[in-house]
Amino acid sequence: LILLPSSFFAINNAISLRYPLSAENLVRTTSLPLSKMKSEHVEELTQIDPIQASMMSEQCIVVDQNDKIIGSKSKVEAHLCKEGLALHRAFSIFLFDTNDRMLLQKRAHAKHTFPSLWTNSCCSHPLFVDGEMGNGFFESSIECTKRAAIRKLEQEIGVQSSKLSMNDLVFMTRILYKAESDDRIWGEHEIDYVYIIRKDLDVIPNPNEVEELIYVDRNQLKEMMATEKFTPWSKYIIQNFVFKWWEMINDQQKLEAMSDKSIHHVMSC
Repeated sequence: LILLPSSFFAINNAISLRYPLSAENLVRTTSLPLSKMKSEHVEELTQIDPIQASMMSEQCIVVDQNDKIIGSKSKVEAHLCKEGLALHRAFSIFLFDTNDRMLLQKRAHAKHTFPSLWTNSCCSHPLFVDGEMGNGFFESSIECTKRAAIRKLEQEIGVQSSKLSMNDLVFMTRILYKAESDDRIWGEHEIDYVYIIRKDLDVIPNPNEVEELIYVDRNQLKEMMATEKFTPWSKYIIQNFVFKWWEMINDQQKLEAMSDKSIHHVMSC
């Protein structure tokens, strides 16, 4: 088990010191100050981490249960339980190194949705902007969520976008689920595009997003699943898909053959 605290990265068993990225410098320039957001949401936003709050004006892609785009909502509107948790697009990345170990992250305590839980390597949302929405066709949606994933991999765990190509991300499936955080204030309701990457990459966790990073083999993951708390989406994907995919992780062609266009409806989890 290789631990990667916020000031370190590990590749091929070599651990080297790196200064962590400044979380303040990673806030998207399109974000709005709290004073510019809807007044009815200010109370909830002032109770969460200010860096996380500053990104809550970003627009999520709202979809129907067939993954057709029907509009947009801000991240705060899409994730507040009292607003109904609108169904929106997301993605989950499962990153493997060439030793076939999977990278897990422990979400930062600063996260208001599912803080301090273990989860997959990176997960977030494509935004309601050109280049991340698609043109309505399934292949375009895959391309656009890949583009969003490459953006977020850099912001969240420091993977340089120049080190990844679209072909490095292998689309596997989609899941539709709904889950509330323990506080019942925040939650998720997503159609989650699931991708696998198998590549040795330098990672530098953003401490505002990630508390820990670890590489695990299959047995270590099974042990962790029995003793640690995981986010609901990652737990479902790991238990129902990842261990099967792991068997083909060395053969991208066989891995791609295991992908499907279905939307697996989990609903509440």
